[in-house]
Amino acid sequence: MKKIILIGVVVLVSLLGVMFIKNRFGGGTMSSMSQQEDDLVIVNDSSDTISTEYQEDGEAVDQLLEPGDIATGGQGFIRVFTAKKAGLYELEYPFPRPADAPRQVTLSQITGAVKNETTADGEIYIKKGMVGDIAIEYEEVQEQDGLEY
Repeated sequence: MKKIILIGVVVLVSLLGVMFIKNRFGGGTMSSMSQQEDDLVIVNDSSDTISTEYQEDGEAVDQLLEPGDIATGGQGFIRVFTAKKAGLYELEYPFPRPADAPRQVTLSQITGAVKNETTADGEIYIKKGMVGDIAIEYEEVQEQDGLEY
């Protein structure tokens, strides 16, 4: 009977030790990897460098993407800036991504999706579109009297 209790205590202590080490050294990485797997991936399929911006732990994160690079981490909202157009694309999407939804979108899909054009006060041009369940809004920066808005 004493041997069974001793073996039980050794197994319990071993399990607790393994769980502690996993949480201490690998748990944070594994959970962030899991979150990124559930997030949208944006692929720069253009020949230009672009940038993205999103919030992580309440702070803005900027990321430059060379051709072929990817960005992820928006957790439901991400901005994309391109060199060819003076403006920005805002993407809103469900997070975590549903299992049946695409987890990857290319820059050409984003730029090609914005079709419906609206004007606000004659100064800002906004175009909206969708790629699956991803809402995309493009806000074009207008130049007026030498100033950019």
